[in-house]
Amino acid sequence: MTKGTAECEISPPNRAQYRRPTQQRGRVRFEQLLDAAQELIDQRGIEEITLYDIAELAGVAASSVYHFFPTKQAVLVALVHRYRDAFKDIVLSPVDLSLVREWDDLLLLHLDRVRAIYNEDKTAMYLLLGPGMIWEVRLTDASNNDAIAEKIVEVFSRYFIFPARPDPVEIFSRGLSVLDSIWRLSVIRHLRITDELHHDACNAMHAYLRSYLPKYLERTPAFKRAAPPETDPFHNR
Repeated sequence: MTKGTAECEISPPNRAQYRRPTQQRGRVRFEQLLDAAQELIDQRGIEEITLYDIAELAGVAASSVYHFFPTKQAVLVALVHRYRDAFKDIVLSPVDLSLVREWDDLLLLHLDRVRAIYNEDKTAMYLLLGPGMIWEVRLTDASNNDAIAEKIVEVFSRYFIFPARPDPVEIFSRGLSVLDSIWRLSVIRHLRITDELHHDACNAMHAYLRSYLPKYLERTPAFKRAAPPETDPFHNR
């Protein structure tokens, strides 16, 4: 087995594929390169950076960049995957159950958190919602929505009993695509997700989900035990 094969798992050839390091030293260098790419995108935008720029900022030889990333598209896809993991962490993070009466309350809490990340992280906003979104990133982002939707259903199922059909993961994934489309419009027009268009995006996603899910879902026994006593069983949004 060669050294390169031992250190990394290599995906099938593709200009947007990158090497995933398996050893600690490789993982540190990998993240260092992504940090440099993120900083450069924040400063210059996606179109104005090269792999040589990333190497220079990271203080490494260009060959170190090419070891993991054969093209700039591969760097961008790796960044999208890193944001996917950050968004999944948001879904998994604890929430104040005193603010949750129905499933859509839980959804809005998470969407507010994701919107805050976008507005604070220019690279995430440009990369995932900007007008110059490249095809490889678009495909990866669609796949990311599936992964995030799976986590949403996993977490929400701790509190509410979802119907088995239609597939709730597929429904939430489509709903995220609806949300993204209006967030993207806000970024194109205002360079941020405004309060007004965030409200519209959440309403659009909620309306789509409500075409498949009832307004009220039965609570799980775990949620009934954990949630504070309700003063108003009928929650009007």
